[in-house]
Amino acid sequence: MQATEYGIHTFLNHIERDHIELHNLILSEGEKIVFCGGWKPYDIRTPYILHSLTKIFTNTAVGFAVQEGKIRMSDTVVDFFPEYFQTDYDRRYDGMTVESLIRMQNGHGRMISGNEWRPQQSSWLEAFFREPMVYEPLTHHQYSSGNSYVLSAILQRASSMTTEAYLRTRFFEPLGIEDYTWDVSPEGINPGGNGLSLSTSDLHKTGLFYLQRGLWKGKQLLDGEWIDTAMGKIPFLTGANSGYAYHWEPRGGCFLAGGAFGQTLAVIPDRNLVLAATAACEGEALWNHIIQDLCPKDQTVYFPPAGEDLQKRAEGLSMERIPVQGIPLEEGPEGFYEMEENAYGIRSIEVRREKGGVVFKMRDPRGEHSIRCGTDEWRYSMTSMTGNYLHHQYQPEWIKAAAFAWWKDRQLLYLKWRYPGMAFCDTVALRFSPDGGRIRMNRSVNINSQARVLDTVAGKKREDI
Repeated sequence: MQATEYGIHTFLNHIERDHIELHNLILSEGEKIVFCGGWKPYDIRTPYILHSLTKIFTNTAVGFAVQEGKIRMSDTVVDFFPEYFQTDYDRRYDGMTVESLIRMQNGHGRMISGNEWRPQQSSWLEAFFREPMVYEPLTHHQYSSGNSYVLSAILQRASSMTTEAYLRTRFFEPLGIEDYTWDVSPEGINPGGNGLSLSTSDLHKTGLFYLQRGLWKGKQLLDGEWIDTAMGKIPFLTGANSGYAYHWEPRGGCFLAGGAFGQTLAVIPDRNLVLAATAACEGEALWNHIIQDLCPKDQTVYFPPAGEDLQKRAEGLSMERIPVQGIPLEEGPEGFYEMEENAYGIRSIEVRREKGGVVFKMRDPRGEHSIRCGTDEWRYSMTSMTGNYLHHQYQPEWIKAAAFAWWKDRQLLYLKWRYPGMAFCDTVALRFSPDGGRIRMNRSVNINSQARVLDTVAGKKREDI
């Protein structure tokens, strides 16, 4: 077997070469950390929106509920939600079971994404059961976050507590996972397929839990055979063969689970490896490097002991680049601008200079929001800035932001906003007229499931403010 030395360096070099935007990374051989670092302003201990990687936790809860006899894999949605099936209905729903939901083979013909339901204030269960059945359950694979929502709702009915509360004493607390949040739907149900914010450090613990087949600190928390089935180690004997287990996908010795924009958990049992990462990248770009660089076929990967070179590399990681200022801060325009009617409901924006930075304010139907941007260094603040239309329909009430501002010239100001708890990074371009009396705003994002660039929003300065 050919030896590939310094596997972690090769992996990181290829990530940089291919311009894959990693935010946090932990790699370990068992519990021995090989590499651990965050690209500033990101860090491994800040809770981070996991998107569909949340499904791992919902499915883990299903495992505990089956182990405790609260639900069976053969239980149907009709058993749990009879109120939706009082009149004539498609009898294929009788075959929609816990098993068909968790395997993404429920019989629906389209994907339901979290960004479709998040803005809805009506019942998500009603929306799910309005979907027509197209296939017999367990005959066709159709990925859908709607399935995971119904699993979460089933858990809540079976246990009389939310999925988060159910997992708290069985999983989160035993693993020492404390700093996390999980959204709830208008019906008071954890979304199941998304909405969990959890640190990369705690995500790595979850990977260790699966590597150890449900064993934690000498105690078997969850049945090892369930873990093997969930990861796809045990092939399914019935139904469509999609290569998808319980949100784990076996790939050449790697067992991978992911969320939108590169959130990744990888377990490589033969090499005793666990990788947890948060990122902002497309598709399976990160997965491909995990397989090629950390689990190459017929090769041995050597991981050097943690030394000064790896430590320096980890300490030097940063996304906080400092652009060159085109003009001095005090020469840029400022003021309060009333905005013309626009699709985003933005009523006004305000730009004010302050020592070493710029304060940007925006008013819309949600209220007034502000971000403080440094011009000589990145500034950190909490913000309520609206951004759901660029952020996969996520809209936290408050979130931490790291922000920088720079003037390209006297008529063009750029703002860069990074959020340590999300994959998204916004760039705002503010173009002023020569006299500063008018403004045009363009806002874009590094990655999104919908539009990445918003329409131009224009406004006129009010001199009486």
